[in-house]
Amino acid sequence: MSLPRCPFVRFWLAALLGTPGCKAAAPAADGFVATDSTGVTITDSKVPQWTAGQAWTVDSVPLLDIGSADGDEPYLLNGAESAWRTKDRGIVFANTGTQELRFFDSTGRFVKAVGRRGGGPGEFGQFSFMMITPTPSELLVADEMNNRVNVYDPAGSFRRTVQFAIGSGRAQPSLLGVVGADWLVKTYASSPESDAKAWQRDTIRFQRYRPDGTFQAAITSVPTQPYWRFGVRDRWMTMRSVPMTAEPSAWVDTSGLIVRTADAEIERWSVDGKLVSRYRWAAANRRRVADVADQYRKHWLSTSDSAGRKMVDAFYQSNPILPDWVATHNRIAAGPDGTLWVQHFYLDWEPARRWDVLDRRGRWLGTVAMPARHWLYRVADDQVLAWHRDSLDVEHVTVHRLRRPPGPR
Repeated sequence: MSLPRCPFVRFWLAALLGTPGCKAAAPAADGFVATDSTGVTITDSKVPQWTAGQAWTVDSVPLLDIGSADGDEPYLLNGAESAWRTKDRGIVFANTGTQELRFFDSTGRFVKAVGRRGGGPGEFGQFSFMMITPTPSELLVADEMNNRVNVYDPAGSFRRTVQFAIGSGRAQPSLLGVVGADWLVKTYASSPESDAKAWQRDTIRFQRYRPDGTFQAAITSVPTQPYWRFGVRDRWMTMRSVPMTAEPSAWVDTSGLIVRTADAEIERWSVDGKLVSRYRWAAANRRRVADVADQYRKHWLSTSDSAGRKMVDAFYQSNPILPDWVATHNRIAAGPDGTLWVQHFYLDWEPARRWDVLDRRGRWLGTVAMPARHWLYRVADDQVLAWHRDSLDVEHVTVHRLRRPPGPR
């Protein structure tokens, strides 16, 4: 992965002194914008742009609620994922428990379901992503287990299957989005296994494919979050993530690839593999792992079944190396007016769901609070599409009003 030639400190000097080789813009109230000699724009925000009364808010009471504890089967949700709004303001999402797509109209009335578990045309092994493309208008549904994408028209009529061309290994290509005629895809490359007492990481590769599934070019790559191998009864087990760390997150918009590579840091890449810009902003209050480690372990044990508790005990008996700090951010989503939303990292017992909002230039606007324990799918115009489980453990897909007072956007 290519990096700017000028270190972070030199950007500060460039902004203040105009150091040769690092062209810089004038400092702004919230930080500065600088451009180094390779043309990478750096935006660093120290304080949010929104002032009192300008912050965006999400209503806790939904405008639309799909999901019930009993009644007709289509409303009994089981693993609802990757919901999208259709052009007629309806909703489509993957119900992973039955491996089908469920379509609802703008009032929340069930319309139809398509697909089933399997490997045939229009069938699914494992959902990983879904999107509706603007031109041509198609519903693309990634089936990571079968290394392919099922393509439908927006109403749910099956059109074709696109099989990804992959080499050997744990590639698991998964569609991330579409830019023009290019499909942007995420794959994995495994690292050699080691018994050493150290974190291990695989590699996430971001690549460009043609709509027929053939590989075109690499864009960039980043390491996965760390994982830990340990022994259980003479068998090696892998904890797929070290506690309180976050996986790099990616989003695709019309300009290219956006990757959260570190806490409170985002990179924007063009489809031809050029690093265009880097956004940094003041992270949420950082927490030491040592301050929450005991609570984390107790919660993990209390929410695991018998087999799970044995695995947790074995994990800790292996004396894992834990990070010094809890992650501050994880997922990325896109919002109205070209904004990017970056979710604050939360621990399983924490109900708050907060998102930092950056404008199209990477400036930090402020923070939006979602209703407690609500998982955000999409943000569009004045509405938010979300998911949550209620106090009876019933799943709901909901639409909430997004209120946007006048202010920086």
